[in-house]
Amino acid sequence: MAGKSSGGVKTKLRSALNKVSSYLMYFIFSLGILVIVGWFLDVEWIKRPIPGLVAMNPLTAICFILTAIAFCLGSKKKSFSYFVAVLTGTIVIGHLILLILDTSFQLDQLVFKGRLWVEAEGTVSNRMAPNTAICFLLSNAAIILLKRDYLPYVTQILALLVIILAGFSIIGYAYKAEEYYGMLEYFPMAIHTAIGFFLLQLALLFRTSNKAIMREITSPLTGGFMARLLLPLSVTVTFLAGFFASLSHRLLIISDELGITLVICTLIISNGFFIWKASAKINQKEKLRIKAEEKNLLTSTLLKSSINSLNDMSIISIDKQYRCISFNTSFQKGVRKIYGVEIDHGQSLWSIILNEKERLELKDKCKRVFKGEIITEEKFIKEINAWHEKKYRPIYDHNHDIIGMTLFVSDITERRVREAKLEEANKELEAFSYTVAHDLRAPLRIIDGYITILNEDYKDLDEGAQRLFEVISRNAVKMGNLIDELLSFAKLGRQSLSLSHVDFEKLINEVLSEQISLMENQNIEVIIGKIENFNCDRALIRQVLVNLISNALKYSQKKDKIIIEIGCFENNNEITYYIKDNGAGFNMQYSDKIFGVFERLHKDSEFEGTGVGLAIVQKIIKKHGGEIWAEAEEGNGATFYFTMPQEQTVTQEIWTLN
Repeated sequence: MAGKSSGGVKTKLRSALNKVSSYLMYFIFSLGILVIVGWFLDVEWIKRPIPGLVAMNPLTAICFILTAIAFCLGSKKKSFSYFVAVLTGTIVIGHLILLILDTSFQLDQLVFKGRLWVEAEGTVSNRMAPNTAICFLLSNAAIILLKRDYLPYVTQILALLVIILAGFSIIGYAYKAEEYYGMLEYFPMAIHTAIGFFLLQLALLFRTSNKAIMREITSPLTGGFMARLLLPLSVTVTFLAGFFASLSHRLLIISDELGITLVICTLIISNGFFIWKASAKINQKEKLRIKAEEKNLLTSTLLKSSINSLNDMSIISIDKQYRCISFNTSFQKGVRKIYGVEIDHGQSLWSIILNEKERLELKDKCKRVFKGEIITEEKFIKEINAWHEKKYRPIYDHNHDIIGMTLFVSDITERRVREAKLEEANKELEAFSYTVAHDLRAPLRIIDGYITILNEDYKDLDEGAQRLFEVISRNAVKMGNLIDELLSFAKLGRQSLSLSHVDFEKLINEVLSEQISLMENQNIEVIIGKIENFNCDRALIRQVLVNLISNALKYSQKKDKIIIEIGCFENNNEITYYIKDNGAGFNMQYSDKIFGVFERLHKDSEFEGTGVGLAIVQKIIKKHGGEIWAEAEEGNGATFYFTMPQEQTVTQEIWTLN
């Protein structure tokens, strides 16, 4: 990954250069528009910034506009950008052919033909010169290669060639070289044309700052820092030294020999200063690096010590080539105990794991983790007679790319033993509850039967005796219902889920129809909102709806009009359903009690019930992997919410401890 960190990664500098490249292209586009306006309004300083010399040809301005469009639209509309670049290249090739053939029809004379010749000190052509056409041809070829992502070296070399051609013109103008001025009759490149090409190529280089030649210059490493420091300064100082020497010579202040001497001295002094400055910066960075390495070493030592102290957890990290990068002492001991081999840093994982089946299983998990998946599993290891929990986690670098995987292995044998004992105790408790409830039903049936016989055989008993018989019979029935509820509650612990895709709205309407038919108060309004279907045990979820809807109707029966609302909403990977009523409600201070067995917040004289229904509802919902809770206000109704995971899976695991 070292190559990547010093090469093609996105840094703040490269992001900034990418933005600057767009701004430069906006400037090129604006320059082309401005020159067209200058020709249209016949504004001399826009057409030719240096009076009496070359003006930018209108065709040159149009080609600048097209080139800027091809560059800027490349990221969004590649095909259109490619078309514009090819069109520009075709225009300049056509111009070169017509120029060589010297035909009467010339592309660069189609617009503003009458103004394309300027009479100043001699006659200077304002036509698009061959060197200008070649620069456009190279620039658009570079843009096509840039958009197609081909050969970044070629793109940047083409840009550098245009910089040399444009730079020659800029330096010629700056130094007022007589020979260069004489060439303007044959190769007339205006000063703002040369500057436009120079900035255009900078935009191309900045846009590919993470590739080829520019990658080394923009690298965060020392070489990149040196290049960024020395290149601009050496070019600027050399240019200025030559400019001032040329200016002094033209003003007859110094001779040629003295001018050359001053330029050389300036270069020696400036280069010496730049080397000293670069050395100071490198030393500063080296000190920071050493300090950071010492800090990292201390942190690494402390971290390694902490990881090695985890005797109950084994940890290993591997790279994407399945090499062991780091591991703690506990993992080293575990490998020695299970596989009988020693593990070393950099060693291939497959030199340790020789079993083909185990190797394939592990390789499959590694591939899934390298794609970003998180895996947790529990497995019994026969070789050491223990249960292990394994957690596979991806390792990310600073660019959030996955570079490896860490495996955490914990011995959970004691926890599994405790869970097994707890599960066994729960089973025994459920079996006991079931037996007790079942055995209590027979005496209750006998009591209720004898009371019925007494009522029929001794009808002439007084009203007091009859009332006592009714009380005994009613409580026997109530006790029977309570036992039935307890039996249902006990059965839930042993009952496995039978999942299927359920039409939930249809099930709701079925339960509503059934429960409303049992109500005396038929002034009932039911509002059904959005309903999502899901996988569940239909019979158990039907019981949930029966209990919740019957409760909503029961606790609202004293209202003139009963209003029931049922709906759902999605939250992350869960669906939350709600059943709301306008009934008696309850005090939220006791909301944690309503799901307990035999817990009731209202008297039997107000509302009948056993106190088991909501406990059954909670157990069913939890069995499906969901949660249930309630919100209410005394006298203003209650709302019961329960969640259902969108993906329902059932895992049945059978295990033994040897």
